[in-house]
Amino acid sequence: DLQLFGVLAEAPQAEALAALEEGLEDADARHPELHRRSYAHFAASRPQHLGGGLALLRRLQALEVDLDAEDAVGQTPLFFAAREGTFDCVDYLLRDKCDVDQLDRHGQTPIFYAAREGHLNIMRLLRKFGASPDV
Repeated sequence: DLQLFGVLAEAPQAEALAALEEGLEDADARHPELHRRSYAHFAASRPQHLGGGLALLRRLQALEVDLDAEDAVGQTPLFFAAREGTFDCVDYLLRDKCDVDQLDRHGQTPIFYAAREGHLNIMRLLRKFGASPDV
């Protein structure tokens, strides 16, 4: 549902969680895609001023949504979280055993996007979980 993708990306956390619960009542709605991006991609990139995406990622995982799914360019939710600098989401995804050195179709890893955006704390966290420093 396109509307739910928009709510997950831009609404305050309480509204996003409520919309997610309502939108996922139907089991078939648990694995939708927008440009091959799942709800987890949108949750991982939610900015902190909206409450971040950690609560949404936890709920999605409880519903058995794949938190390591690739979009059309081979990026997982970890790429989105690293690029946006959402530390709690990066940490959660890494603890869920997401591939820290996954290559996207551009030959880049999550640490590249964290470096490009200047997220040193994310780079340190990715290194702690074994990410290659080669970007």
